[in-house]
Amino acid sequence: LSLPAALTATSAALLVVAGCADDICNLGYKPKFVAQIIVALIIMLYGGIQIRSLGMLLPEGALLPGFISLPLTLVVIVGITNAINLADGLDGLAGGVTLISFMCLCALAYQTGDYTVLFLCMVMFGVLVGCLNYNTYPATVFMGDAGSQALGFIAIVLSIKLTQQSGALSPLLPILIVGFPIIDTLEVMLERARK
Repeated sequence: LSLPAALTATSAALLVVAGCADDICNLGYKPKFVAQIIVALIIMLYGGIQIRSLGMLLPEGALLPGFISLPLTLVVIVGITNAINLADGLDGLAGGVTLISFMCLCALAYQTGDYTVLFLCMVMFGVLVGCLNYNTYPATVFMGDAGSQALGFIAIVLSIKLTQQSGALSPLLPILIVGFPIIDTLEVMLERARK
């Protein structure tokens, strides 16, 4: 596997460990948030996964400078990781949403010839099909923070890798691929702010 793929797997494993610790000991949001930032920085700085292009939102060929690209990528990765984590409130919701995301990523990876992303998405698709058999209502298996954080992290990292490193795809596609959790999270935040 390529370096970004290996780093994605390693970073996701670190998130699983942090999520397990939170599931068992109820550590609170701060350690979980720190773990998310650390794994996002690892994949950004060592894996080269960064949002450099915003497609049609910028003049053609324009790329974001590092001082904008790095914080934007950090916010997006941590934000989507948390959005999928928050979607895990109902049986099968986080798994079902990310299953659709990985199906879309499989098709796009095949279309662009990125077989590393295709392989990883197919693995995640298989894992989710197996998990959802026991995670839908009435659920007998729960993924907890360990699973939901890893799902969100892997989905957004592969989305960014695929769209930022392929000139054939719009850099705005990740918004569509993981759009539902974003909308759901924003709705929850607005409702909590209102109350």
